[in-house]
Amino acid sequence: MLPRKAGVGLQMAGLNKIVELQVPNSLELFRFAWRNGNCQRDIAGCILAKVGTSSDFAPGEVETFFDYFDRADKEEDTTHVADFLLAQLIELPEWRLPYLPKVIAKLALLPGVTSNAIKALLTTTTNPTEVLGALTQIFQAARLAQRTEPRVNRAAKAALLTDLKSAISLSSIRSTLASINQKTTADTADPQVLVTFLEEVLQIWEASVRANADEHKRNYGMSEETMLESALALWVKLLRPGEVRQWLRVIEDLSRRLHAMPCYLKSSVMLGKLLVSRLDTLEDAHAERDQALAVLREFFQRHVEELGAETEATLDAKTLSDAQFQKSIKVRAETQRELLGVWADLLSRGCVAAETAALFARVPCGYEMDLAKIVVDKAVAHAKTALAKKSQHEARWRSARPQVGWAHAGGVPVESLQVGAEVSGAVTNSSSEHGVFVNFGCVRDGKLSVPKADWAKYRIGDRVERMVVNKVVRGKSSGQDMIELLLVSHQPGGTGGQSDAQGPLDIALRAVQWLASPVVLRRARWATLAKLWASAVAVESSGAGFEESLGVLGDLTSKEGSVPPCDMVYLVEKLLAQSPNRDLLRAALSWLAGACPADAVRLWPALLAPSQDEPPEVRDLVKVLALCEANGFKFPTLSGAVARGLPEAALDTLAGCGLPEARLLAVQSLQEKQFNMGSPSELLKTLCSDDSSVVRVAAQLLWSALGGKDLDKTSVQEGEAEEDEESDA
Repeated sequence: MLPRKAGVGLQMAGLNKIVELQVPNSLELFRFAWRNGNCQRDIAGCILAKVGTSSDFAPGEVETFFDYFDRADKEEDTTHVADFLLAQLIELPEWRLPYLPKVIAKLALLPGVTSNAIKALLTTTTNPTEVLGALTQIFQAARLAQRTEPRVNRAAKAALLTDLKSAISLSSIRSTLASINQKTTADTADPQVLVTFLEEVLQIWEASVRANADEHKRNYGMSEETMLESALALWVKLLRPGEVRQWLRVIEDLSRRLHAMPCYLKSSVMLGKLLVSRLDTLEDAHAERDQALAVLREFFQRHVEELGAETEATLDAKTLSDAQFQKSIKVRAETQRELLGVWADLLSRGCVAAETAALFARVPCGYEMDLAKIVVDKAVAHAKTALAKKSQHEARWRSARPQVGWAHAGGVPVESLQVGAEVSGAVTNSSSEHGVFVNFGCVRDGKLSVPKADWAKYRIGDRVERMVVNKVVRGKSSGQDMIELLLVSHQPGGTGGQSDAQGPLDIALRAVQWLASPVVLRRARWATLAKLWASAVAVESSGAGFEESLGVLGDLTSKEGSVPPCDMVYLVEKLLAQSPNRDLLRAALSWLAGACPADAVRLWPALLAPSQDEPPEVRDLVKVLALCEANGFKFPTLSGAVARGLPEAALDTLAGCGLPEARLLAVQSLQEKQFNMGSPSELLKTLCSDDSSVVRVAAQLLWSALGGKDLDKTSVQEGEAEEDEESDA
């Protein structure tokens, strides 16, 4: 070690070399240079930074170093040393010393240090409980500083008060909350410490609102709104997976706190949206998610009922009240509807029937269609997102066998496994040929015994919890051991704990069914019902489920519930606007043909339009031709793209049809298909002698345009003779 008389630069270099070379027993060297805190201030800052960021020392071994900041004789040097230490802590966010946040809370009360102290606390990724406690201390000191009127008698002291006040400005608090919310560390902080911190934040928010807002309007601006939303977003992190039984108490405590705050109504809607977002963290835990849904239902149900009761109680006095009172009635009604919309968004992800029944029972008169639209729109969006994820998953769910095989060095030997032991692990392979295999800590993967239809649901890397070792078969001759795993919910005889919740599309159809009753109101709501029903049914329904999907609209054939033909046409038109799959479209047009054949024929070209995944089928062409012939309808006009997309077999059907419009379509299709092919087909040659002069001439012109040889004069003359006879007649 360098002698005591060595310069500061040399001593600093020596300290850095100790760390760089990983010198053994370096703590003794640091203590020697430390000299009980009587070293030069740069040396002190360097040593505190080294022991504060090193993982080589136990917390108790170096705690006394930080007593430096409590020494009265070092007051002039503490700011300099604090800046040195904080700069290092900001660069190295993993702190090994749990008491560092408490030390930094003290440093924040030094002039010129407050900002960097808070920055260091927000940078660290460790000790979340201690960090929140330190921030609470700083905010408490800052709120106290707001009560002061600093004089310019001691500039440094006045600067400290200014720094503290700045630390709890709206912009600073928003930045602090945003930084905390971005991390997952707050999810593991001590709940009581987190609540205490948030209480400080809310008191700061309340003071700002009361100071800046119009006392009569009791409203707040965008800055206050953003800050409050960030604070509530942090509060709902107290709703933790695995602790759903505690959710109700947490939500009730927060609701009571908000109720005593300005702008309570606006805050309750904000909280409702955040609760919905929090529930998404339980997406894969069905049983727990159902319990959480019941808890959140209590929140929405209570608030909606309170707002409804308050609104009804004041309606009688409306004519005798002033403008401000009438405005409050309107605000409460609007808030109630907003909360219902958030509640609807929550349930649109999927739930049991009792949840939607509770929602629908509390919808005020006149808001039914708006609420149903929210449910359906949200549910359809969730369903489409799920289908997109499923498609992406199915495209990559297969995995090739690694070169090293599926064995895992260092795992539990197969002979040590106990049948019935509960295990967990990660999916290593998901194959349409061999099934799902999981690494659960054994030297060999286990095969997860689930239905083949569920294999594609498992992706490589997915965590699988609550499995049991069901069977172990030692491969004595082949050397290959087989391990069978069962999900606890799939054990024979077990209830499985499966959720009775239905998916988003079921929720959407449930909302349509609710809106379609009673029958006396269905006709008045038909336009809305048709749009909502079509958007839900078109997502993934097949033709086989079409009749069942109509059932949500009620009995359309009964005397009381029958709908006029124009409404049936409107329903199918709205379905066509959603671009449904071909099977569903076929079922819808076939249903419409029974009551409105003319409109079915008019809409039929949509079924014949080609698509990338589903080419048109001849049976659909045959069906519409039969409808036209049976009812004396003209064959519908088809676009060039539709004509070009007709399969070859369909052209024979058209050419043999008794309708001249159909045979002319065959010519049109041949023109679209063969215009650049060079030689006309025999089918076109046959149509050149068609009974209809229009079809015959069109076919002959196409024949010539395609470079066909001269037609048989006899057939042409016969055609002309027939044309003359038709003219004479």
